[in-house]
Amino acid sequence: VEALEDARPLVCIDGMDEVPTGRRERLELELADLAGRLRKARLIISTRSGDYVRGIEGLDVLELLPLTNEQIREIAKSVLGDPEEFLLSALALPLYDSLRRPIALMQSLAIYKTNGTLPDQPNAISRNLVELYIEQWDFHNRLRRESRYANFPPIRKRDFLSAVAFHLMYRSGL
Repeated sequence: VEALEDARPLVCIDGMDEVPTGRRERLELELADLAGRLRKARLIISTRSGDYVRGIEGLDVLELLPLTNEQIREIAKSVLGDPEEFLLSALALPLYDSLRRPIALMQSLAIYKTNGTLPDQPNAISRNLVELYIEQWDFHNRLRRESRYANFPPIRKRDFLSAVAFHLMYRSGL
C-alpha cells in the first residue's frame, strides 16, 4: 500500500468475472481492504455486468454502455476524416454490432485505414489485426534490427506467436 501511495498509479484489474468462483470471495475481500487503504492511488476493476452480483466496499460501480451510432460516426471521423465509406462497409457486414465496443471499433478502423476494406467475417478482424501488427510493427516504431533476428519475416513471427499462444493456453494452462 505504501509503495502504491508513493507512486500514485492507476491500477487496473481486468476480468473479475474470470476469477474462479472458489477464489473470488477472498479476492473481493482483499480488494476491498486495498481500496479502503488507498488515498492517492486509484483502483479500477472491470467485469462483465451480467456477472456482477455484489459490490466491493470502497469502490463505485459504473457501467460502460455500448457506443451509439453517433459515437461510432464521431470516432470513425476522428480516425479517417470522412467515415462514410467505412460506415457503409461496416453496415453491410455482420460485424456492425461489434463496433459498439470501443476496442472492436478501433481495431476495425485500424484495418480499414491500412487496407481500405473490412474483412467479411468478424473473426477475420483478429487475424487481420495480428497480421497488421506483425508486418508493420517495426516500420511504425522505426525499428531497424541489427541482430540475428533482423531477417525474421512476418510469416515466421506469426507462426512463432501462434506456437507461444498454444503453449501458454494448452500446455501451461495459463
